[in-house]
Amino acid sequence: MIFTDSHGIGPDLAPGEAPWPVRWEDDPRCDSCLHEWESVLLRPYPARVEEAIRCRHCHTPRCGDSRDSDPCMRRRHHRGDHVLASGVRYPLGGTP
Repeated sequence: MIFTDSHGIGPDLAPGEAPWPVRWEDDPRCDSCLHEWESVLLRPYPARVEEAIRCRHCHTPRCGDSRDSDPCMRRRHHRGDHVLASGVRYPLGGTP
């Protein structure tokens, strides 16, 4: 299975606005959602801007870093193997 890392551009969040719900890891919808990733800009501090990738539907963050060239397409804190956009799979804690 090959994924694409094309993701939409989501909202530019206001300073202090949460990019995902509190306790999202415990929400069973995160595992059943067919994630559609979007880029959002976070402003944790007024003079600092960070990019994050989250699902546009359930707002679950994507595994890895927004700058990964071949990112894992699963949600953050997933179980099982990483599945990269290229289709490569490797175990948690390993390297591709």
